Amino acid sequence: MRQRISIFIILAFCTSFFSAPFPPAEAAYLPLSARSFVVMDARTQKVLYSKSPHAKCAPASTAKLLSVMVILDHLDPDQVVRVPHYATQVQPSKIHIASGEQFYVRDLIKAMLLCSANDAAYALAIRSAGSVKSFSSRMNAKARRIGAKNSHFISPAGLPASGQYSTAYDLARIMAAAQKYPLILQNMKQRGATIRSLNGRTFYLKNTNKMLWDTGSREIIGKTGYTRAARHCFAGRIRIGSKQMLVGLMGAPRRANLWSDLKKMAAFPPSIGDSDKKKTKDPILVNRQLNSREKVKQIQTALKRAGYFKGPVNGNFGPMTLAATQKFQRAKGLNADGIVGVKTWTKLKVYL
Repeated sequence: MRQRISIFIILAFCTSFFSAPFPPAEAAYLPLSARSFVVMDARTQKVLYSKSPHAKCAPASTAKLLSVMVILDHLDPDQVVRVPHYATQVQPSKIHIASGEQFYVRDLIKAMLLCSANDAAYALAIRSAGSVKSFSSRMNAKARRIGAKNSHFISPAGLPASGQYSTAYDLARIMAAAQKYPLILQNMKQRGATIRSLNGRTFYLKNTNKMLWDTGSREIIGKTGYTRAARHCFAGRIRIGSKQMLVGLMGAPRRANLWSDLKKMAAFPPSIGDSDKKKTKDPILVNRQLNSREKVKQIQTALKRAGYFKGPVNGNFGPMTLAATQKFQRAKGLNADGIVGVKTWTKLKVYL
């Protein structure tokens, strides 16, 4: 019962708290499932898209990204760490390191960033600061220095703790700082790796970021996070050609929603969709990335009822659906880019 009450309080707190809003130019909207998110230009750190960017929510394992920075600020990657017994008692996810086992700092960092090992996070936190409490103080000091001022961290692993919270905006700020650490970026780009303790045990690590297996022209790296209260979270970076965007995302209902939201962020950069700017991508491809087959069926149904679409309602966004969308957009005074963005969808819904 106490656990249910705690989860309810966290969720209520997350949805009710807001600090000062962004200026209107920074408040563009994307149709994502996440409770809150921010997409930020990596060079200027201007907010491109956002939804409840300052809502305080549980960060889950995205906290490890801040923890790794604090660890690297105080420990050399080639130092040796002896695992304290306390670190072996934390709850999963973990790689099941043993009390007294020895590792290089860089290998436990790899375990933290790839497979989100909580035991590795606690072992390094205690080694670098002497105690979890002292380490969390360092985390909060670091967060303030890098501009993540609406966060408070208690667990080096991001495990549930009363009074621990962050925001989507702060997660993007944390990623902005993290990309200055070459070791962090190197690990974030690895799908998998093998580490060995100095005692001879071998550990196989697989990255929790499924987007690394996405074989498009984009690159999506970052740190995932999940608890029942936080749901699915992500702090990372999207790169499309020379353009880079920082991402903070919190509260995606399911894991599949997280990947879908990230794909939409990558497919919907500021110059695409319901804008007067030049298109930079194939509109058919963009629509297929933005919309599920069920959503495309709704689009086709609305276009058919509006008198613009003569083809089958089959959920396939192809040339016929594109042409109908462009005709509809021109008739409604919208930019006829063929992409069903927020403005186009708002007008289409009238026909459903």
